[in-house]
Amino acid sequence: MEGYFILKIVHSICCCIDVRKKFVVAAIPITDSNNVTTYVKRRFSTFNSDLIN
Repeated sequence: MEGYFILKIVHSICCCIDVRKKFVVAAIPITDSNNVTTYVKRRFSTFNSDLIN
């Protein structure tokens, strides 16, 4: 498969964070016992007023 690479699964649940100027995205990939991965994603604003609520 050209352009792709396969990573070895070390942890079945982990967290990825993408920090940007106006927002932060957190994603939790969850791999089950059949090696099927699903993703839970949430986006958060970085403005103080949005973080408090």
